[in-house]
Amino acid sequence: MSSSSSFTSFTSFDSFTSSDYFNFSAPIGIAVSSVPANIIKQSFYDKEKTKLKKRTTISQNTTIIETWYKNGKTKEILNCIDYLPEGDQFSWYPNGKLICVDKYKNGQRNGIQFGWYENGSIKYQLNYKDNKFNGLCRFYDENGNIKSEKYY
Repeated sequence: MSSSSSFTSFTSFDSFTSSDYFNFSAPIGIAVSSVPANIIKQSFYDKEKTKLKKRTTISQNTTIIETWYKNGKTKEILNCIDYLPEGDQFSWYPNGKLICVDKYKNGQRNGIQFGWYENGSIKYQLNYKDNKFNGLCRFYDENGNIKSEKYY
């Protein structure tokens, strides 16, 4: 991509959730012909612009979307390459404990995905390959006991 070209359009991410933004085949609400060197879009909870709600950083083909709760704690960090999820994706509860860590490669879930209850105990461990269950997948109750497991 040439860094001298300009945006075709850029629609606000404010109304989208991470599940809306990633539909596993194409991004929603964005059409880009090429991206300048660095673009940072920020939105805030307050008029004084002191409590950051969301920051989207685009540099060449890489996008990082960071969101925060009103209490200032991180809500999620989403990494993308060419507007597809790539690498580790993180989500947290308002109390700062992890909800999940999802792994992506070329826009598809790949590897072990972990999820936790708000009390910190494990909720699930799922294995993916090319966006499909692959291998052992386990679900746990809030006390950490296995509820179900299945091999794929």
